[in-house]
Amino acid sequence: MSKVMKPGLLLDSSQIQVTVPEEVLLPILSDFFRPLGTSRLQRLARVLSPLASRERAIEQALMGFTPQFDYKCFPHPAQALSWLEA
Repeated sequence: MSKVMKPGLLLDSSQIQVTVPEEVLLPILSDFFRPLGTSRLQRLARVLSPLASRERAIEQALMGFTPQFDYKCFPHPAQALSWLEA
């Protein structure tokens, strides 16, 4: 019998190469995350960025966002994937 996986998404920010000013990044992140709240998504796993400034921008963009799905951050992709598959 095969296992049925919940609809999930893995975002890996660990090797991000694009540098965008925070004032440009915040609206982009908000526009990305907002529609996910009304999707069928059940789990979102995000691999943390090594850049503290990028993590602060993401936290700021997510302020006031109450997801209708499970959301968790991980330091390594393998951990994130394991959580999604659990």
